[in-house]
Amino acid sequence: MLEVELDIFSGMSNPKWILSEAEEKELLEIITSDPTQISPVHTPEEKFGLGYRGLIVREIKSDDGIWNRTNRILESPLPWAFRVGSKPGKQAVAAEWLLQTSEKKCSKVTGELREVVAEGVVLIPTSREVVDLTTSSEGNKVSRSVRWETCHSNLFYSNASTFNQPQNISQNNCYAFASNHIGGGRWAHPGLHGGRPAREFNCSDVQGGLYADGWTHHGCWPNASKVLIIACFIFPGHDFHFYRLVSDGPRWLWAHKQGDGLARHTDNDGRTIENDITPLNCNRGRYTDFCGFFYQSNSTAFVKSY
Repeated sequence: MLEVELDIFSGMSNPKWILSEAEEKELLEIITSDPTQISPVHTPEEKFGLGYRGLIVREIKSDDGIWNRTNRILESPLPWAFRVGSKPGKQAVAAEWLLQTSEKKCSKVTGELREVVAEGVVLIPTSREVVDLTTSSEGNKVSRSVRWETCHSNLFYSNASTFNQPQNISQNNCYAFASNHIGGGRWAHPGLHGGRPAREFNCSDVQGGLYADGWTHHGCWPNASKVLIIACFIFPGHDFHFYRLVSDGPRWLWAHKQGDGLARHTDNDGRTIENDITPLNCNRGRYTDFCGFFYQSNSTAFVKSY
């Protein structure tokens, strides 16, 4: 039995659906005609940004269907999980066909998400590639007066490498990373730990969830210590994403983690989020709505996952 996952969100669970046996047969024909259409689910060669990252196909149950029967006799059997669509030039056929199979099965694949897919896979440029910052940066739209509070008691802890260890990377999403809660969960959700989980993906609901989890809108108060500073953004109606401040001024380095991907210090343009580049004016893709900076006097702000 094969499951397809549209890899597109950072905080929330991605849309998923099951292929029928007839669809498994057609997928086999598409892939075996050109095996270069598939790539590993995770590979160092592909560094994804916030947004569409292709589709993941995985075997969730071993059965005697057409997929397993055929795969057993292939000279080079297909892996139990693989990605398609991350190299659009080679993988357009399989990716486009798989997306079509969701139309009657997965209402979570909305028209807006299909528009995001149509924009293409978000790959972070290498240092050798040229980025047109006039079209990707929001720097001119953000007031420089919008700043975060800092006090003597802030905790600046750059530990992306810890979250990127093999045993941790798939077990923490953007909220778990921002909260510095290793093992917080792939689906750590604002408000779930505090008993008031955000139900809608707008600033009001997510802010309420953050307050329930112990976050505040002010970072300086008596007896505060090891105060974490995070920034919250919303992909309206769909998802949330967080950044954590990991170094003091004058550098002001930020880090974030996209879903089960790598924690990093760069935006979708490959620029380090530091100095004048902040979460407010970096390239965040569809995460357009800024909900504020939040603070918690705790080296680990405990979160809970679905």
